Amino acid sequence: MIAEKGNSRRTLIRKTLTSLLMVVAISLLSLFLPAGTIRYREGWTMIALLFLPIGAVSAVLFLISPDILEKRVEGEEESVKEKAVALSIGLDIMLSFALAGLSYRISWLFLPSLGIFLFAIALLLSGYCLLFSVLRCNKSLHRSVKIEEGQTLISTGPYAIVRHPMYLALILILLSLPLILRSYLSFIPLIAVIYLIHIRIEDEERLLSSSLSGYQLYMDKTKWRLIPFIY
Repeated sequence: MIAEKGNSRRTLIRKTLTSLLMVVAISLLSLFLPAGTIRYREGWTMIALLFLPIGAVSAVLFLISPDILEKRVEGEEESVKEKAVALSIGLDIMLSFALAGLSYRISWLFLPSLGIFLFAIALLLSGYCLLFSVLRCNKSLHRSVKIEEGQTLISTGPYAIVRHPMYLALILILLSLPLILRSYLSFIPLIAVIYLIHIRIEDEERLLSSSLSGYQLYMDKTKWRLIPFIY
């Protein structure tokens, strides 16, 4: 039993590292190939600020809640629509990086500003803090829209304020990146990402309101999906 548990943990570490390194590699190619150089300093800053916290959160989850990490790493979208939405989100994010690289190549970056950089860091940290709070609070998170056997409604923590705090965390993180990269163009694909998140939310709420006990009452009580008083 102990040996099996050890093998399972080693497998989870291997899959987590493989997944993270693959995303980092694709991000580097998406960013620096269009830039035509690896001297894009803001690009390296963004890569570090984006992926070091992801690695840290993954390490903490491995230590305190490996089951949650396993669901995020090993799970996959089940329906064709889910896969299409997830793929589109990933491609749009990579396109955002590519447009930043292109902006660097054609010298179309906005002027560096300490105020903008600090605002971007605040967005990024807020997103990661919210993400970690969600991961600690909700043990039933999946990459796929599904309901586990025995799953219960979560209405505490960040879920007491908005119904989909994990997507809010993702949006905060993503919106910080063009500011770090100093690229206007990078914002354009993120508009599509936000719309795709809206589609994902509608699918989730359709399933949860019909299949998860108490969710309709939760929707009536917690009126906002992502941003209080706005959406």
